[in-house]
Amino acid sequence: MRRVVVLGCSGAGKTVLAHRLGRALDLPIIHGDFHRDDWEELQPALIALAEWVIDAMRVNSLDERLARADTAVFLDLSSWECFLGVLRRRRRYRGGLHADGVADFVNLELLFWLFRFRSRYRPRVLELLKRHAGTTEIVVLRSRAEANAFATLCSFNTSLFRAA
Repeated sequence: MRRVVVLGCSGAGKTVLAHRLGRALDLPIIHGDFHRDDWEELQPALIALAEWVIDAMRVNSLDERLARADTAVFLDLSSWECFLGVLRRRRRYRGGLHADGVADFVNLELLFWLFRFRSRYRPRVLELLKRHAGTTEIVVLRSRAEANAFATLCSFNTSLFRAA
């Protein structure tokens, strides 16, 4: 694993997992939220890099990321679990964009996105993952426990994932 896309709804734990994978695999982490306004322009140069973990859920440009990634990790949690994640994040960070990549912005737009994700955006994400399954390792994690176990496995088996 040298080019990893971490996907999921807001509050699913993308940033936490991206940090854990980046540390375990010694890869640079790219946070899409740091590039909110210019992501579409910057993405081609970012994905052209040799190694990365990208923490971003931009459906419109996901196809290009998946085409370049060797691994995609989809945090496929329920809407309520993601909502609880947003609440926990708000309690911890109290708003704003933070140096560790966390973007804590809660408004009606985010809540509509969150509760529509499974019906409106998840089918497109699954379609794109299926399209790239022949060239990209697809990992679907359906709970925080599975995400923790996956990150722990990567930490203990870094030599397995460092192969070119």
